[in-house]
Amino acid sequence: MARKTFISLEDGSDRPGFWVIDRFLEVYLRFLLQHLENSPEADSPSHAIREQWHLASTGYFGGFVPHGFEEAVGTPEGERLTLAAIHSLTAALKNAPEKLSKDVINLLWQDQYIVWDEDVETSGLVQISEALVALIEGRITTTAEEADLVPRPI
Repeated sequence: MARKTFISLEDGSDRPGFWVIDRFLEVYLRFLLQHLENSPEADSPSHAIREQWHLASTGYFGGFVPHGFEEAVGTPEGERLTLAAIHSLTAALKNAPEKLSKDVINLLWQDQYIVWDEDVETSGLVQISEALVALIEGRITTTAEEADLVPRPI
């Protein structure tokens, strides 16, 4: 069974959110950090967000990927940066091939904690973007017990 992480922006057992298969979340975060506004300042919000997403996308975490979205959108500037990165990545994914080559995906990691053995459907990564935007905008109300799995199985 695939390991998965519950994505929420709040603490507590009845918090709204959705489930993501860890492997997809990790590759999504690796792409997302590439679309985050860059700042050379170590104390900038984008620097802290980038560091968290990079750590979370390493493949070291099974069953709970520390995505850091709750901290990333915890300030107006962080929310702006996060949404801009999501929208930028989504636009790129919508112009990408239907499937992303596993061989290219595997180039995203220098170690072997994550190894893709099949191509990645671009639509699944777009689904993660759409769910994140809906969560940030408060349009997701399902809790962990009733939440959907993203990307949705075909």
